[in-house]
Amino acid sequence: MLIAAAFCMDNRYVSCLDTGLPADRGYCTEGARRIVAHGYGSPR
Repeated sequence: MLIAAAFCMDNRYVSCLDTGLPADRGYCTEGARRIVAHGYGSPR
């Protein structure tokens, strides 16, 4: 129950931020390539 409540809280938080996806689909493709090449860590 606690895990479900945490997910609901996270979803509501993101919805209230009024976040949106970029209009260009290439943005997601480029991000995926960067993660595959370098992982989730920040570039050094």
